Amino acid sequence: MAAALDGVRVLELLPTRHGAYATRMLADMGALVTVVEPPASSALSRARFEHELDRITFHSRKQSVVLDIERDESRGALGRLAAEADVVVRSVGEETAERLGIDEPALRAFNARLVYAVCSGFGPRGPLADAPAADITAQGAGGYMARSGYEGAPPLPAGAAIASATGAMYLCSGILAALVGAGRSGVGRRVDVSLLGAQIGIQSWELDSQSVRGVASGRIGRGHPDISDYTLCHVFEAGDGWITLAGMGSPRWEALCRLLGLDELEGQFMPYGDRSKWVVTMGEVLEILGEHFLARTREEWLDAFERVGITGGSAQTHGEILGEAQARANGYVTEMAHPDLGAITVVGSPYVFGGEPPPPPP
Repeated sequence: MAAALDGVRVLELLPTRHGAYATRMLADMGALVTVVEPPASSALSRARFEHELDRITFHSRKQSVVLDIERDESRGALGRLAAEADVVVRSVGEETAERLGIDEPALRAFNARLVYAVCSGFGPRGPLADAPAADITAQGAGGYMARSGYEGAPPLPAGAAIASATGAMYLCSGILAALVGAGRSGVGRRVDVSLLGAQIGIQSWELDSQSVRGVASGRIGRGHPDISDYTLCHVFEAGDGWITLAGMGSPRWEALCRLLGLDELEGQFMPYGDRSKWVVTMGEVLEILGEHFLARTREEWLDAFERVGITGGSAQTHGEILGEAQARANGYVTEMAHPDLGAITVVGSPYVFGGEPPPPPP
């Protein structure tokens, strides 16, 4: 069976991680992605991925061409690539794009059906439209860091490049929508996605909650700031690591109390219930549960949770994820043959089409 995006051609210009991750997703779906890279002598070469790890992560399944787009004689070759492409992804600002002749009007002159996608730090409008950005600056500007961690502690960045990753996901979905539109109308359109917009987008529930309620929920450490003050949505330490609990309304709360032998606690506290009737506080409940969870391993607790219908999980390390059977069964983690490193374990694709994960990157 042909891949979902078989036949779709994507042209990637001067990639950053934001744009390169989005086009990697398109490549995972079967698109032919061509990365236009400047020669090493070019001032634009800083946009290249010099580290092999970056190339493994972001450029698997892609092909590349070296083209000095700063030289006028290269414009014809670039135009031919644009004429054959369905999508162009650009990662430089508007002024630079116009100077290099890779702005939307210049490339659309070669191809009216072109989907022209732009990834930026702060969006196409406003006082920061041309400001540079990095993942950590976007996490800070988008309010994500201020919500993570404990009250009184400094803003806490995520343990992953979450702004770049979520920005790539929004960019990828926008490109797919624009491709559908171009297929119906015969006319392409522009798609703009910024790191800031992605950070705000993934916090829509939390931001809407503060706007509607008019109350800042603050930070809650090992829980969720908007729900962990009235229900159990927390991380607990087990005998050999950490576990998570969620969705603890009735009857799961009663099942947990019976599992832990805490029958007396069942009537003193009810998640999602009337807090005026609580006999014990949330802090006291967390302390009691925390003492009990230390008595067994993560696997023992998860087996017990499954038997009584409680939603829980293991807070895994990266090392555990890379060896996990569930991740490997779905192709989320896979093996690839590297010309210099040999067989290596890498992140695969999160997409499973037709019941089968895509093959490992070549």
